[in-house]
This record gives sequence, C-alpha cells and structure tokens, in this order.
Amino acid sequence: MIENNVTEENNLEKISIKSLFFQARDILIILWKGKYIIVIVSLLFGVTGYYLATLKKITYSATNSFMVKEDESNSIGGLMSMMGNFGFGGNKTKMNLDKVIALANSNRIIKESLLDSAILGGNQNLIANSIIDTYNITKDLIKNDKNYNSYRGIVNPKRLTSQDNEVLKILLNLVNGEKNESKLLHIEYDKDNTIILLTITSVSEELSLNLCNAIYRNLSKFYIDQSIEKSVKTIKSLERRLNFVNQKLNIQEYNLKANQDVSLGLWSETAKLPAVKMTRDAGISSVLYSEIIKNLESTRFTLDNTIPIFQIIDQPEIPLTKQKPGILKYIFGFAMIGLALSSFMFYVIWSIRN
Repeated sequence: MIENNVTEENNLEKISIKSLFFQARDILIILWKGKYIIVIVSLLFGVTGYYLATLKKITYSATNSFMVKEDESNSIGGLMSMMGNFGFGGNKTKMNLDKVIALANSNRIIKESLLDSAILGGNQNLIANSIIDTYNITKDLIKNDKNYNSYRGIVNPKRLTSQDNEVLKILLNLVNGEKNESKLLHIEYDKDNTIILLTITSVSEELSLNLCNAIYRNLSKFYIDQSIEKSVKTIKSLERRLNFVNQKLNIQEYNLKANQDVSLGLWSETAKLPAVKMTRDAGISSVLYSEIIKNLESTRFTLDNTIPIFQIIDQPEIPLTKQKPGILKYIFGFAMIGLALSSFMFYVIWSIRN
C-alpha cells in the first residue's frame, strides 16, 4: 500500500511538471504572435533609458582616507581590551571609530563645513553658497515662497537669517539626508585595519574636493578638542593657581627681606616673631609652588600622550575621478522592463479576447 502511494505521488509530480511545460509552451506561442509589438515597446523603453542616461550629469568623487590613533595604554583602555579578548564588553578602537563616524554624520560638523569658505570658481566663497548655485536651490524655494526672489545666499555665517536657516536645512538633507539615496556624503570604515573612508560625490569637481576637506578638518578638530577638553581645563586651572601662588610667594619674600633690613639684627626675640611667621609662610608657599609645577608638568605630559592623532592616508587631489552615467545599463534595464510589461499586457489582452 505504501509502495502504491509513492508511485501515485511520483506520477502526480511527472504530470505537474509536464503540465507546466505545456503551459509555458502555450504562453510562448501566444507571445510569439505579438513579437513585433513586444519588440517595438522594448525598443521604445530602451530609447527612454538612453534619454534619461544622457540627462544625468557627470559626477566627481573626492575620498579622504585616514586613521585615528589614540593612546590605549591607560587602565580603562587596557581593561576593555582584556575584556574584549575574553568576549566581554566591547572593543575600544571600534567604539572610537563608531564615534568618529557618528560625528562625521552629525549636522553640527556638516553645518560648520558648509559655512567654511574656500576658493570656488576662482573666487572666495562659502561652500554653502557654491552648493546653492550648483544645484539651483533657490529656484525651487522661489516656487513656494516669492520672498526668495531677492535671496543671494548666506552673507554672514555668524548671523544667520531665517532664510539662511531654511536653506541650510535643505543643504543638510542634500549632503547627508537619512532618506536621501543620492546624498553627497558617504562614510565607511574597514573593521580589520580601522581605515575610515570619507567620500563626497557631486556634479562639481571643486565642490567635492573642498567639502570633503572641510568635513575632515572640522571633524578632526572637534574630536581632538572634546577628547582633551578635561585635561586642558585642568592645565588652565593649575596655571591660574601657579600664578596666584607665585605672586603670593614674591610678596612674602619681599616683606621678609624688608623686615630683616629694618631690624639690622638688633630686634629682641619677641620682635622677631613677625619675621619667623613670614619665613614659615614663604616656606609653605614655596613647597606649594613646587607641587603645582610638578602636577602641571605631569598633566601636560599626560595630555601630550593622549591627544588623538588623525593620520591621513590618501587625500583627494584634482583631477578627481569622474563617474559617468552607465548608458548601457540604463538602456538594457529599461528594455527589460519594457519587455516584461509588454509581454504581460499582450498576454492579458489576448486571454481576455479569446
């Protein structure tokens, strides 16, 4: 009985495969009847793809590859590294790279870069204004608000107007919008060798170069500043304390010498008490002064060894790499879409009529 069931299942599989083959053959026979229509529609779609490809502008990519080196010899870094070896905690280097990439994608770094000035088109101008002109940003704004008819770009980056802020929102979305598939900024890094790639792709060669360098410059400055901020504050505090103690010590030593000059060694023991007190205070201030100098030098040494180093590997240079639109890819892709749609529509129409 079991053998009969197996035999029936095998027969059903053979029948289903056979029926599918005949169905496919019938569909091909039907489509062959409309081969001229299908070919013409496919060619029209291919021509459309060619036309759209010619509308796409040539783009230029500027890539800045770099590494971030930080001192991991401190106790916390050593502990995290040890935990990472045993599968616990996280990798400090990876955490730092994630932090660098998050900062590079932040609106703060991009906005500062947009408000940087550079030589574009032979003139000194803000990078933001260059993007406004290159991508005709004000043209779209004028359609919705006639007040932008007189807008000529950002004049004073330190005193932004409401129009400037509105334009900057558009520029931020253009450069690194989350839902913008054609954004200008792309950042990635290799987990094995910890190399970060920062790329700007735009329709202007100078714009790509200057915006890429500006983002790298602002990113490295901000990251280094926030990494050493605590140590810098400590050094400034110690320097203020050192100046105060130094002034106090100078006054105490001067008063002590002046008292000794007046006495000429003829004062009684009781009258020498002020001088004794001055000597003691001056000694305390001197010890305090030495300790502050020691702590200050120690903090400076620690700071020098913990400053993150941004090491450039490859820097973009003109001429940049051109990225031409893939005309053949557009033609073939649209032709395949036309082939699929025309075949489906012809089959549906033929089925309804018959």
